[in-house]
Amino acid sequence: SIERTTWHRDTATPLPIYLYYTTCDPNAMFSLAVAAEYLLARERFESSARTVDLQSKTSSVASTACKSTRYTAHAACDTDHTAPPRPPTPASIRTASRRITGAVVDCGSGHTSLTFYSTTPGSATEVVELGRAYVKHAVDGGNLALTDIIPGSKGRAFRGTTLAARTAEFIAAIDQALTTPVSVRTRKAIKLPAPVDFLYVGATGGVRDALATARMTQGDIDATRTAFIAAFNAKVPVVKFEVLPGADEARWELQGAEIIWGGAAKGMFPESAAKGGSTEAVSTIGLFSGGGKSMQLGSAEFGLLSFPFSTFPAELEERQGAAPDAWLDDAKWGRFEGELRAKVENEAARRDRFDGCFVATTMNHRAAFYAGIAEQPLTAATAVVALKAMLPQLRSQSGELYEEMMTHHTPGSTYPLARITAMHTYRLATVLDSMFAPGAQLFFARDGIDAAGTPIDCEWTVGAFVAEATMFVI
Repeated sequence: SIERTTWHRDTATPLPIYLYYTTCDPNAMFSLAVAAEYLLARERFESSARTVDLQSKTSSVASTACKSTRYTAHAACDTDHTAPPRPPTPASIRTASRRITGAVVDCGSGHTSLTFYSTTPGSATEVVELGRAYVKHAVDGGNLALTDIIPGSKGRAFRGTTLAARTAEFIAAIDQALTTPVSVRTRKAIKLPAPVDFLYVGATGGVRDALATARMTQGDIDATRTAFIAAFNAKVPVVKFEVLPGADEARWELQGAEIIWGGAAKGMFPESAAKGGSTEAVSTIGLFSGGGKSMQLGSAEFGLLSFPFSTFPAELEERQGAAPDAWLDDAKWGRFEGELRAKVENEAARRDRFDGCFVATTMNHRAAFYAGIAEQPLTAATAVVALKAMLPQLRSQSGELYEEMMTHHTPGSTYPLARITAMHTYRLATVLDSMFAPGAQLFFARDGIDAAGTPIDCEWTVGAFVAEATMFVI
């Protein structure tokens, strides 16, 4: 066993930190890999190098490893050490001489997707999107959300009724998408340059909400994590399952925006660039995203924020038993508006209005796209006017913008495009109106260009991939 080790922090060029140790149990080998960018390393070690005596701290460190999902290589172990992860990844894999390939699973509020990425040789921050695939229900081919595994859930059909049985079906769908992935963009098979080095599974606002409302317990999460590790342990060198805190989701989305659009800020926000007379005025961009259960904002000035502004009220949600046209009922829609507006106003009262330049992504982009204001610079005030003008067309299911939107609806699909768009349009207009400065600069964008010159979506999965790939490059 290793009794002493050195943690080194190069303040000029942060590098991964690797700490290996064994517990008193000879069957339990753990590995701990922490990047210098993580707060733990920054806060705990103030000097450039420290020597840590582990001999007297073996038990406490092992306990921490069992409870942590952030810093363990396999992100899970049983407290009795009966199911330890494999030994540390060989040093040969952690080199800058080859591409690192990873698969990141986004377990969103209403869907699950799997995106493959790779680095360019020698860099963990030059990202190439190899392809994105949706994970579908085996029974009816519908969107698959992780919260559907909750027993009694009124989501899509499962054959099983218990958490364990439904988790197994969920994992089988992930395995199929990992084995034979089909690109959402091209509808063709995704070709990978090499087997993936790691599989990262992240659950976001939907699962956070399920935990907050006691529809899922920490025990359920632990059981799901254990099942994932067991299912993929022999297929992928490193497997992780985590429920992302809102701040981490915002951090990784902001990092994705900086990677994709950081160098294009002057062109995206010409008015702000002109005011500054150079690119200095827009050298730092913010990120404003919207998912089904939450919205994230990240910027150098305002930090990393996540807001629980949900678009999943049970009485309007088909997956919870609502009729497809329930959202057209004025009383039910009014309750949705009132509850959401109250949450937004409560958050607005706690902070200054957001100002600066923000790239707006995900469902924010979707709402802006159908309102005809995407892919162009505009102020928050201008966006609010356009979004409020769009909403009556969605509610009446008539008008030029509504008709144009419906041309994007897949014939025969049960996806409630009009309802989803209406709810995100109202939420976006309300948040911009209440929480953003009227002159704040926005650019609603979906695709950027990756290091290979091909389209890449700005999702939290980009930042997560970079964080994991960094562990392999030294």
